[in-house]
Amino acid sequence: MTQAIAEVPGLADLWVRGNKDLAQLTEEELMRYGSLRNAYWRTWEALHAQYLDGCVDDEMWNAHLVQLRAALNGAGARTIWAVARRFYKPVFQSFLDAQFEESQSDYLHGLTSPQEALTRVREQAGQ
Repeated sequence: MTQAIAEVPGLADLWVRGNKDLAQLTEEELMRYGSLRNAYWRTWEALHAQYLDGCVDDEMWNAHLVQLRAALNGAGARTIWAVARRFYKPVFQSFLDAQFEESQSDYLHGLTSPQEALTRVREQAGQ
């Protein structure tokens, strides 16, 4: 998913704008953003199931969780999840609900652009 966002023209912009405010998206963009979010969460649902089955070790799982929580910031993600969550297994619904809550304390939470994220990361690294 991150590869698609990086490589497909306009997808990163859609991700950022959708996270900020769904109202600013056209109907077509809203459909694309919702589809992108659902594809992202389907990937996570599969990874979560593999983790529960013992196929993913704790160190790798915890590293991935940092990325997930950073990707959950923004009102758009919360709104799409509120609509789409019923399409997922109950165990994953509970898991992702908890990750949305945990993302509130994530150091990338609340950033509104990739530039802000880059600035925050550089500050953390002392650059």
